[in-house]
Amino acid sequence: MQTRKRASGTARPLASSTETPREFENADKASAPGKCSAFTLIELLVVIAIVAVLAALLFPVFAQARDKARATVAISNARQIGMAIQVYVQDWDEGFPLNNHSAGASWIDTLRPYSKSPLLNRAPGDKSRNWERPLPGETAIRRSSYATNAYLTPGGGFMTLAAISSPTNCAYVVELKENRTGDHIHPQCWPPAGCAYGGRTVIIDPKTEVEAERYQGGSHYVFVDGHAKWHRFEQTYQPAQVNWYYPGL
Repeated sequence: MQTRKRASGTARPLASSTETPREFENADKASAPGKCSAFTLIELLVVIAIVAVLAALLFPVFAQARDKARATVAISNARQIGMAIQVYVQDWDEGFPLNNHSAGASWIDTLRPYSKSPLLNRAPGDKSRNWERPLPGETAIRRSSYATNAYLTPGGGFMTLAAISSPTNCAYVVELKENRTGDHIHPQCWPPAGCAYGGRTVIIDPKTEVEAERYQGGSHYVFVDGHAKWHRFEQTYQPAQVNWYYPGL
């Protein structure tokens, strides 16, 4: 082995060309195939926790955006129905389309020729299970998400526009409860008085007929004058206090 002298006169051995410094050995070990570093359990748990927090923050935002999109489509369709009603009323001496108790054509089918845009039978967000088959105890499938106010078609006939004291405050079309298959609601049978049927008094809970909270705690209502607007149900009806369904008010 060769030696060289220090300035002080002492000598130290020179590294042989065949010897590998320790730092090179460590580098070789780190880059050796099959010896890559892995995540520790704690690191994985931290990543999972971060993903969970982000999901918790973002999912409500996505759900809210989806609900707003549905509400936009729903109010657009409600307005189309309102405009079609106005054209129909003008064409039929101010009379309103008849509702139907049978499985035949509904009032919404009657209105189709009077609308410039297609009328949607099914409202966004309507998850009723009886579109394709009847529910237990029912004989008909669901024909529409929308229902008319039976006050305006009494006894199978129809009321004229002139008989309605305040068309802007009289609700004509509502969204129907998902477990219903008819094409109209019965405000004349709501509390407190109810209605006479089959020799007895029948009182119907209005929220078993009206889908009252589908869109952010409210729903869309089409009025006799043709305009459509979002309201909370309590704004439209409270027994013996508020009744936007009775055409004489």
